[in-house]
Amino acid sequence: MKVRNGAFIFAASIALACLPAQGQLSEASKQEILKYKLTMPLSNKLLAALPDMTGYLGSDQQGMAKLKKWMRMPLADQAKEVEADSGAMAILKKRGLTAKEYVVGVPTLRMAVMKASGRNSPNLIVSPANLEFARENLDILRPRMEAGDSGKAGLPRRTR
Repeated sequence: MKVRNGAFIFAASIALACLPAQGQLSEASKQEILKYKLTMPLSNKLLAALPDMTGYLGSDQQGMAKLKKWMRMPLADQAKEVEADSGAMAILKKRGLTAKEYVVGVPTLRMAVMKASGRNSPNLIVSPANLEFARENLDILRPRMEAGDSGKAGLPRRTR
């Protein structure tokens, strides 16, 4: 069951990053992503929380149901749902993140990494500054994001 859940979590996290391709991001959500400024310290926090959140949401059917529900919501509503989830908030507080930082930050980072990796979809929402950041740090960010999606933590190596 864990392998299936892990595969679903990975697929769901990719789907979250590709929401614009499905036309599901509101204009407000797109603007939040464009305004979000990625830095290595913030990326380290996001990537440190990602495996714990992946494990938390993939640990049982209730977590899977939450993830499915959250995937269909605007980012602001996702943040409210995460804030109401004591388990999720415990993980984020441990890493020094707010619900909004995580909910907006993970897809922002994921889309920046995808675009920096050569994916040329017009549906990826990435600010020029975040694309530059991802390109400069791709060798660090991509493997850590992949490790986070699989529930394995990656260690920070460099700061910006």
